[in-house]
Amino acid sequence: MVESNKLIINNISRSISYSNNEFFRDIKREIRLIENKKINYRILSTEYLSNSNNKWHVNDIILHSKGNPEYFISFSELKRYEKKLIRKLDKDFGRIQKYFEKYRIRNPIKPHALNHPNLIKKFFEKVENLKKAYWLGWLYAEAHFSKKNLRVEINIQDAILIRLFVEDLQLNPQKIRLRRRYDSKTTKYQQTLKVTIYNQYLRDCLEDIGLNIGKKAGIIRFPDFSNSQFFDVLNKSKLEMAFLLGFFDGDGSHSGNTPRIYSTSKDFLHDIVEVFHLPDYIFPKPKFDLDGNLEIYYLNIGAELFMKLLENYGRSLPRKRIEYWRFCGRFLFTRNELLRIVNENPEYNAREIADLHLKLKGVKVAKRTVNIYIKDWHIERIPKDEYYRNTIIKLRKRGLDLKEIWINSDEGLGFTKNSWDKNRWRFFKRIFKDDIFVKKKEGSIKEKIEQSYEPVEAKEI
Repeated sequence: MVESNKLIINNISRSISYSNNEFFRDIKREIRLIENKKINYRILSTEYLSNSNNKWHVNDIILHSKGNPEYFISFSELKRYEKKLIRKLDKDFGRIQKYFEKYRIRNPIKPHALNHPNLIKKFFEKVENLKKAYWLGWLYAEAHFSKKNLRVEINIQDAILIRLFVEDLQLNPQKIRLRRRYDSKTTKYQQTLKVTIYNQYLRDCLEDIGLNIGKKAGIIRFPDFSNSQFFDVLNKSKLEMAFLLGFFDGDGSHSGNTPRIYSTSKDFLHDIVEVFHLPDYIFPKPKFDLDGNLEIYYLNIGAELFMKLLENYGRSLPRKRIEYWRFCGRFLFTRNELLRIVNENPEYNAREIADLHLKLKGVKVAKRTVNIYIKDWHIERIPKDEYYRNTIIKLRKRGLDLKEIWINSDEGLGFTKNSWDKNRWRFFKRIFKDDIFVKKKEGSIKEKIEQSYEPVEAKEI
């Protein structure tokens, strides 16, 4: 009797359930019969369902459903599907409508899947600890803030941040949406995770602190952490560092061997310089696109400050912490080592010396760091053009012609063969423009150099 009751219950459950996979499968099959053509999920997405022509639309929903069995399509999304199918199929839509009715009946929207019932709505009422300051900075970089909701969408490679954010604010994990977003720069689709919060009180708290509604990126300013109404003033400096690290994890990178923050708000970057008392040589710089239009501003905050940010708060994005700890650190050359490198390799620029530091010491440093140590240790460097001139003269006296010197990578200049035809005349004129011996000769610059500095054997003859 008990076994028969279990069987009846299982049969009822199977009759009630109607998964996303089954729903799309039935629609695909019916459209194939109506249109009399092959239909796959990509065609179903681009031609019949998705407004953005996202070919992965259906596949992403099915994939998301496998990870979250209680994930289902919202009624508003179903209504949008119906409108597009009516325009596409006209009267034949009646043959598909039954599947929509079936889906609505068997998948009623449950309250816990619609919102965030356990949301800590007072989370940002007062920012008194590093965790809250970090998330505030992250939202300044990543959040889309409107009068209706707060929305965050990030690349799936940083999924750990969404997970931690959901945990700390006690959001509903079933409301995390997996989707694909088209990147116009790379012309590829990227997988992203999105979470949306509808809560007026949380929204008001963030607005009071200073998070701007609408297109905020170009007008944001660094929050005033001395305001005791919203912040714990006694921990002001630590909260500021946690905020900056949160913003960095959203809109920062390790570029040019230094931690760099990006923002379309130049004033926001100036605020960072003032708040953290950065040196005079650190200031916001513009970045232009290929057409020469201003794209964004960036600020190199330096290794010293970034080290402090990491030590202050240890729960930031691992990917960016690992990258920094692996490649950036202290300058490990001694003065004697650096002096020897400069004297033996006068052609090396700061970038090449920084690369050598990574090769020999296993630590990546910025070229600016190299220049600072050369200056502070009073190491004199021969100008590069003077080095080129001395090298050419030395090898000419040993019997090498100018083209051999140009392409010789062991003792010569080590330039490419192709550059010989394009650049040699302009190069030689610049290097020997003040040479008194070359000036006295007649002919082309090549002939002048060869006449002025003949091989020693030729002169003896």
